[in-house]
Amino acid sequence: STMTVDVLISGAGPAGSLLAYRLANAGLSVYLCEKEKLPRYKSCGGGVTAKALKQVPFGLTSVIDFPAAGGKVSFRGVPKMKIKTEEPFASLVMRDRFDHFLVQQAIAQGAVLKEECKVTGFDKNTDSIDCHTSHGLIKTRLLVGADGVNSSIAPAAQLMQFRPTGTAIEAEIAVSPEVLEKQGPFGTFDFGALRHGYGWIFPKRDHLSVGVFYAKTGKIPNLKSILRKYLQCQPDLGDYTILTQRGHRIPLGGHPQALHRGSILLTGDAANLADPFFGEGIYYALKSANIAADVILNQWDSAQPDLISYTNRVNNEILEELHFAGKIADLMYRSPGLSTNLLSKSVLLQNTLFGLIAGSTTYQEFWHFATHDGYKILLDMLLHGGK
Repeated sequence: STMTVDVLISGAGPAGSLLAYRLANAGLSVYLCEKEKLPRYKSCGGGVTAKALKQVPFGLTSVIDFPAAGGKVSFRGVPKMKIKTEEPFASLVMRDRFDHFLVQQAIAQGAVLKEECKVTGFDKNTDSIDCHTSHGLIKTRLLVGADGVNSSIAPAAQLMQFRPTGTAIEAEIAVSPEVLEKQGPFGTFDFGALRHGYGWIFPKRDHLSVGVFYAKTGKIPNLKSILRKYLQCQPDLGDYTILTQRGHRIPLGGHPQALHRGSILLTGDAANLADPFFGEGIYYALKSANIAADVILNQWDSAQPDLISYTNRVNNEILEELHFAGKIADLMYRSPGLSTNLLSKSVLLQNTLFGLIAGSTTYQEFWHFATHDGYKILLDMLLHGGK
């Protein structure tokens, strides 16, 4: 039996779900195909930035473990600074609950969710696309690849031939109530955990999320053993138990590319839109979904919708930020010890760094401060013997 829909979205992560919500809300018929059964575990630190929450048109309080009151920066386990931010710069979530909640909002607007449904291929006709799925044939006017960094839609549509990725390994660990209390509502970032990347500790309601991110393409170091060493040099963790541990690739965004071909477009990680400095992708996934919704709804009534404005808007509104994030990554990861010291001495840089995550500062502004004030502080340190 063949189904006919306006839009078929492959992948029910944040990008796919928010796009489904917006399109269904506007009255289009939307199918959301998700290869897993939901809710599904997703390895992710689970820090949803304040700027990401602003991209969502409904409240998310019910799926937030708690807001992050501030951040700590350490170097190989040695605390270097702690900052309380005026507003929470991020909210800490479990991705299975967070993602599932977004999908449910889309369903409430009339989107149809098909779980354990893989899009196995498609044929393009003049005015529609025949999608072959594990649930049969679905005819659609528009196809959206929201299927993550390992997207199968992208190569099938001959998009994203250049896909640089970093790698993260993340573990959920059980710790004593005392350790949870000592961590408090603070996210910890450690730029000494590995070369060209960072380690993190994020608190969740009843456990900690810990991990390391390698922000470089090419040969991947042994991240399992790096994570183990990182955890060993955290004096405050006590006896911990690893509950789950999983690695995944993280797209390193910042290279403008075509994100559509005909009536197919890519969003989120499938469009390689994660930040090459922090590895954060949820904000960019949600933002790209909102841009896609704007463009699709704007174009819907024209005989031949042209998605070029989607590619152009993403490249204008997201790619420049990611480009500067890449410059910051190169700068900080080249000499992480020095960078961490500078950070610990400059309240301006600290506020800028956490403002960046919150969305009150841009990477471009951070680059400006780092290359101006950072150098001043550095000179000062050299002149006064590092004091």
